[in-house]
Amino acid sequence: MRKSNHCRRSTSGQDNTPDWHITRPPGMSAAIWALYQACARGQLTRVRKLLKKAPHHVNSQFAYRFPIHMAVLGGHTAVVQLLLEHGANPGLSNHLHDSWDRLLGYACEREFLQIEAVIRQALQVRFNFNPDFE
Repeated sequence: MRKSNHCRRSTSGQDNTPDWHITRPPGMSAAIWALYQACARGQLTRVRKLLKKAPHHVNSQFAYRFPIHMAVLGGHTAVVQLLLEHGANPGLSNHLHDSWDRLLGYACEREFLQIEAVIRQALQVRFNFNPDFE
C-alpha cells in the first residue's frame, strides 16, 4: 500500500502509547477497563460483547483518551471500525488534547494506512471533511 499524501509523519520515533496492560487505573470501572483492554488487544468479539452490554462506554474517557485510541494505537482496524459504527467520537473529549486530529496523526505516524482510511472516511461522513483543505 502506498503512503497517504495527507499525513505529516513524525520522525521522532517516540511512542507515547500508555501501557494499558498492567492494572486498572484508580477511578475506572471494571467494565470500562475491560473495554479499554479489549480494544488495546484487538479482541473484536469481546469489544462487540462489551458494547452490547454497555453501548455508552464507547465514549468513556480516561486520561483524555477513549477506547478508540487504544484500538488505533494498537493497529486494530476492525476494532476501530466497530467503535466508529457504535458512535465513537473523540471530539467529545473534555479537552481537545487528543481528538480526531491526534487519532489521524497516530495512524499516520505508525503507517496504519487502513486505520487512516477508516478515520478519514468517518471524518468525511460526519463532518464533510476534505483532506485537500488541510
